[in-house]
Parts: sequence; structure tokens; C-alpha cells
Amino acid sequence: MGMRNLLILLVLALVLCSESVLGQSVSLAPGRLPYYHLLDSFTYYLEMERPLAALPIIKDFEQTAVALRDTTGLIDASIARGYAAYLLRKSVEALDYYDHALRMAYRRDDSIHISRCYVLKALAYQQQDYSVASLYAFRQAMDFFTPNASVREVLTTYRNVGTLYKEQEQYSEARELYQKALALHQKTGITYGESQLYQEMADLECRQNRRAAAMVCLYKSLQVSDVLRTDSLSGILHSELAVLYQDVGLREYSELHIRMALVEADRSGAVDSRAHVYLRAAQLSKAWGQIDSAERYAQRGLALVRDTDYQNGLCIQLLDLLGAIASVRGDFPSALQYADRAGEIRTQMLEHRKSAEFAQKELDNEFQLRQEETLIRQQDHAMQLAADSVRTRFLVLALSVLIFFTLVGIILMRAKVLQELRTNHELEVKAEKLRNLTQGLQLQKRDLEVQQDEINQNNRLLLESQKLIRQNTQSVHTNIDYVRNIQRSLLVREHDLSQQLGECFVLYWPRDVVSGDFYWYTSTDEGHILAVADCAGHGVPGALVSLIGNILLSKIVKEWHITDPAAILCRLHDQLRSYLSTRGDSYVGYYSMDISLVKIDCAHRRLTHSGASDTMYLRQGGKTLKLRGSIKSVGSVVTGYDFRNTDLPLEDGAMLYLTSDGYADQLNADNRKLGRNTFSLLLESLDGMTALEQSRFLQVKFMEHQGNAEQTDDVCLLGVRVKLA
Repeated sequence: MGMRNLLILLVLALVLCSESVLGQSVSLAPGRLPYYHLLDSFTYYLEMERPLAALPIIKDFEQTAVALRDTTGLIDASIARGYAAYLLRKSVEALDYYDHALRMAYRRDDSIHISRCYVLKALAYQQQDYSVASLYAFRQAMDFFTPNASVREVLTTYRNVGTLYKEQEQYSEARELYQKALALHQKTGITYGESQLYQEMADLECRQNRRAAAMVCLYKSLQVSDVLRTDSLSGILHSELAVLYQDVGLREYSELHIRMALVEADRSGAVDSRAHVYLRAAQLSKAWGQIDSAERYAQRGLALVRDTDYQNGLCIQLLDLLGAIASVRGDFPSALQYADRAGEIRTQMLEHRKSAEFAQKELDNEFQLRQEETLIRQQDHAMQLAADSVRTRFLVLALSVLIFFTLVGIILMRAKVLQELRTNHELEVKAEKLRNLTQGLQLQKRDLEVQQDEINQNNRLLLESQKLIRQNTQSVHTNIDYVRNIQRSLLVREHDLSQQLGECFVLYWPRDVVSGDFYWYTSTDEGHILAVADCAGHGVPGALVSLIGNILLSKIVKEWHITDPAAILCRLHDQLRSYLSTRGDSYVGYYSMDISLVKIDCAHRRLTHSGASDTMYLRQGGKTLKLRGSIKSVGSVVTGYDFRNTDLPLEDGAMLYLTSDGYADQLNADNRKLGRNTFSLLLESLDGMTALEQSRFLQVKFMEHQGNAEQTDDVCLLGVRVKLA
């Protein structure tokens, strides 16, 4: 009976010790029903942006959480205190509360609260105009997002990070995040922040000179704003649409939208919205020559913002505009007075910016210290967890060994000498296994340390690689800009074409920064020679071939004095094959271009056309003639198809249209082309219009067909009205 009682006591001791050891890693979470209404109350006040009313409730909630030892409640209380400080514009105090909540969330491995803390820290950094720290905090939040994360937090993160990328001119990253936010809006049906998202997307499209896409985004933003009845935002959206329509030459639409913007802004009563709309109305009125209206709108906007300290930039724009209006009227004393007032505000803003830069340097140092402290705390926490795990395993193993030796002692007391010898051998085997197990644990610890060092080294290499990639990307963009400038300098300006040919227009829209399409013109004793070419490829390869083609055309006509269109294309074909073919051991490849080339002989009222896999359109006598030319492209490897001339009589006032395939091949949202037949019908509807009206008409039709789809190809369209007199 004594031995049996001893065994029972040992087993109970083992169970109690195991529960005490393992229970250290389990956090008690008592029921929260007695004080859940406190959480709902201060959450309501914070959502209504009434922090002073929420703080006493937060204090009661925190005291209750301490009494119940509810760690989750303490995290919520610390986050709530931080957000109240943020609403009171005490961002430094808010960051302290968020860091405290973050430490508790890390100890509980609570991904939801960790991501929430990082989102709120990013907003606090934005309040301090510290974009680098804000972007870092948003990225940390994205790393901890789970399927249970708040949709509003995810949407806020995507939109704000996209805006930060946009301000740093990282447009592709910004577009990707905006698309993620838009997809989440459509999936969940949440309209919170959707109108602002479309507005940010419109600003992104404007920065990349995609006015049609920007208009589509602004109209979608207007639809969401109308549903939510946000008149202040609607006024700003209408004013931005008015500016875009003015940029593309559609004044009637611009006037319509600015009138709607004024109505919406006056209805909202918001100071910033009304001032913004009055500024746009004054700028547009000045552009239309309505000086009185421009001055009236500018004075209204100035009366709204001159007594506020957060509208200095808007106030400067209004003062500069009033100064320009006064100069136009010859009222130079008033203009000088407006300039002096604008200068005073600029001086104040410069002093404020210097103070902000100094404060931001201090914030940089503080942010660096915070990040280092956070990293140290995380490392200490990981080491503590590892040590606790090792101690727990060691204690369980020690208890197991104690029980084993106790049983062996009982057996030894009852066994004889033979059994005692056998037991000693077994003890030696067990001891060897224990030593091997201890050595294995030590080896695993060393392996973990080596792996941690490798991870740190890989992180450093990754950061250096990212920096090198950014530098290379910037260099590539700079080189492409140089190529664009060179390419545009070789093109004849539309103004110069009008002086030589009379009434004409040019639609030249590269799909990328540089274009594979180009147009060319020269005048000889025999008449005018025009060409529009579409080089194989897009972007930089097509642009380089277009530069070579432009230079070769000038050399053939101006230096070699070849004026026959078919002969020009033959010589251009030979030169292009010679320049872009096999040179020694280096194979360049075959590059070709589709081209339409015409010579207008005004003296003999004749048109001579020769084409290479391209079509030219002649509109005269109420009919449209299509001149196709050879099916062989210039520079291609196709043989047996020569370039030939087509002679036609010309009538005074006839219209010539030389175009690449970019206009007719443009896809819409349903992946359908505009088509050459539709393009021919459009040309028929141009009768009776001036060249300028034709240009605007074709621009509008192109944008209507394109919608929100991307531009498919480079577009180059040259229209010339024949003037024989």
C-alpha cells in the first residue's frame, strides 16, 4: 500500500507541475459582457469626431479591463486614446499610445490589432507631413492583413499608399493599389471613400496625359458623390471636368460643367470647396476673355480664404490671378498691390516650411529610434519565447526522468542481483540518449542563429537591389525623355504646315512616351511632298526606326533631289535594308514601315500617290477615294511587288487624309475596333467643316469609341485642304 500511494502522489505532482508550466503561455480572457456597452459608447463618439466626450468613457473602460485582466480590452483602450489624440491633432501623443498597444498586440500575436495600429500610425505620420514614415507604417499594416481585417482599414491603406506612390511619381505601383481598392469596393459594395478613390485615379491619369481616362474617372466619382449627396465634392469634380474639356478645346462642355460646379459649391457652403471652384471659374473666364467675370469670381474666392491659415496656397493663386487681371486692364498699382500681398504670404509659407523641415529632421531621428527600439523589443520577445519553450521542455523532461528513476528504485528494492545489473545497463542507455538529445538541442539552436544571420544578410542585399533597380529605372526614363524630345524636334510643327499648305490639322498621339509613327513634309520646285509612316513596333524600337526614316526621307528628297513618290519609296526601301540588316557578325534584323507619300502639283492640278502597305483617303466631289499602294512594306523581305505611282486630277478645296492604322484599329471596352469603314463614314461627315472643326470632331469620336480602354496603338492622322489658287 505504501508503494502504491507513493506512485499516486508522484503522478499528481507531475500533472500539477505540467499544468502550471503550460498554463503560463495561456492568457485568461474573461467574459466582456458586463462592459461591452462602454466600448460601443466611446466608439460612437470617436466616429462622430467628438474625442473630448469619448475620453471619460475610455478611462472607465480601461479601469474595467485592468480589473478583469482583459489584455484585448487594454489594447482597445490604448488605441482609442491614440485616436482621440489624433483627432485633437496631437500626433506625437497618439504615436505613443499606438506603440503601447502595438507592444501588447505583439505579445498576444494578435494580427488584427497589429495591422490596425500600423494603419493608425500611418495616418498620424501623414498628419505630420512625414510621408516616408507613413508609407513604411502602411506597408507594415499590409503585411499583417488577414481575411478578418476591417474592410475600411484595408481600403484606407490601399488608397493612401497609392497616393504616396503617386506623389513619388511611381505611377505603376499607385495604379496597382488603386485597382485593388476599386475591386474591393465592387466586391463588398462599400461606398465609403469610393468617390475620393476615383478622384485620385483621375489625378493619376492627368499626370500621365490620359485626359480621356481622367474624364471617365471623374464622371464615376460624380456618380458616387451624387448617391452620397456630397455637394462640396461634386463642385470640385465639376470644376476639374471643366478644366479638362477646356484643355481639349470643347468650350461649350467646359462652360456647362463650371456652371454646375458653382451651383453645387454654393449649395454645400464648404469654404474650401467654394474657394476651389471660384478659382477654376476665374481661370476659365480669363482664358475665354471674360475679364469682368474672372475678376468677380477671384474676388469671391479671395474673400473666403484670406482670413484662414490653411488656404495659403489657394490664396496665392487667387492673388496672382487678380494681379494678372489688373495688368491686362492697365491697373498696375493694383497689380503691384496684389503681388506684394502674395509675396508676404509666400514669405510666411517659406518660414513655416523651414520650421517644418527642422521639425521633420527631429521627427526622423525620433522615428529611427522608435524603429530600433521596436526591432530590439521584437528580438527580445522572440528570444524570451524560445527560452520559455526550452525551459518548459527541460522541466517536463526532468520530471519524466525523476519518475523513471523512482520506478527504477522501487524495482531495485524488490529485485535480485541479476535484475539490478540489467537495470544498471538500461540506465546507461537512457543517459546516453539524454546526452544525445541535449547535443541535438544545442545544434538546433546554432542552426537557428546561422539562419537568422543569413536572413539579415539577404534583407540587406534585397534593399540594395531595390535601390539599384530604382536608379536604373530613373536612368531609363530620362533616356526615353531625351528620345522623345529628339523625335518631336524632327517633326514639322502644325503652325509651319499651315503657313505652307494653308488649312490643315495633325492628330499625333503616341501610345507610349515615344511613338513609332511620324509625319514628314517638304516643299520643292515641283510641289509639296507629304508622308505619314507607321514603323514596326511601339515605344523606343519604333521611335528609333521613325528617326531613321525621317532622316532618310530628308536626305533622299533634299540632298539627292528625288521627287517622284515611287522612286522615293524605292530608294527609302534600299537604304533601310542597308542600314538595318546584317553588318559583319552582328545581325540587326528586319525592320519595316508602312507609309503613304503624295506629291501635290498645284500648278498642273495633279496628285501623285505611292504607298507601302498603307491607305490614303481623298475626299472631293462628294466622294471618298481610297489609294492603297503596294502590299509590300518599306524595308520588308517581300519581293515581287514594286512601288508604283497613282496620278489623279485635283479639285480646289479637296481634302487629303494621310493616316496610320492606329486610329481605325483602336479597341473599345468590348475589344472591338473602330474599323476602316467607320473611319470612311466619319470622313464623309466632315464635309463643310474647317480643319480645326474636323480635328475636334475626330478627337471626340475617338474618345467616345475608346471609353475607358487603353490606347491600342500610336495614332498619326494628317488632314490637308488642297488650295490650288
